[in-house]
Amino acid sequence: VEPNDTPAQAGVLRYGDSVYGDLNDSDDRDTFRFAGQAGDRVAVAGCEEYYWYGPMPTVALFDAAQNPVALAQPNECAA
Repeated sequence: VEPNDTPAQAGVLRYGDSVYGDLNDSDDRDTFRFAGQAGDRVAVAGCEEYYWYGPMPTVALFDAAQNPVALAQPNECAA
């Protein structure tokens, strides 16, 4: 639900939730948050076939203090 461009406006997700949306211009940002614990594994998937109008969006993960969290190498899209 817009607006969700900043951490203060972030929509809440739970494990197992799916999110679908459109990024309508190059500076659009959609921000979400979830409660996780050290050791949890999170998968974020998107396939270029769904982004025919441009490149796939960038995904970044931050801790509660807004420090970046390292991400593993992306996997290929599931068929």
